[in-house]
Amino acid sequence: MAEDMSPLFRAIVDKVAPPEVNAEGSLQLQISALDYNSYVGVIGVGRITRGVLTPNTAVTIVDRDGDQRTGKVLQVMGYLGLERVEADRAEAGDIVCVTGIDALNISDTLCDPAHPEALPALSVDEPR
Repeated sequence: MAEDMSPLFRAIVDKVAPPEVNAEGSLQLQISALDYNSYVGVIGVGRITRGVLTPNTAVTIVDRDGDQRTGKVLQVMGYLGLERVEADRAEAGDIVCVTGIDALNISDTLCDPAHPEALPALSVDEPR
C-alpha cells in the first residue's frame, strides 16, 4: 500500500478525460448550484463550457424556458482547494462563482449578449 495518494492522483490524470470545452467561443456558463451571502446576495456556481469570463462583464441570462434578460457579473471567484478566491479571469473548463445577478436559478445559462445560446436544462432524477 502506498504511503500517500500519488497512485490515485496518477490514475485520475491517466484515466479521466478532460471536460469538453471551447476556449475560443463566446461565453457560455451554466449555473448548477446556488449560494447566498448577506453582503453580495445570490452567488451562482457553475462551469464555463465556452469562452472567458471577467468581472464586470455584461451577460444575457437564458432560463430553462428560453426567456432572456440582461445582467452584469460583478465578481468572479474560482477555487483554491475548498476556498473561494477572487479571479481576474476565468476560462472554459473552470468552475466559478459569480455575483451581481439577482433571481438566478439552477440551469440558467450566462451567455455573451451577442450569442445568447442556452445549454440544455439540468434535470434531477426522481427518487427511487
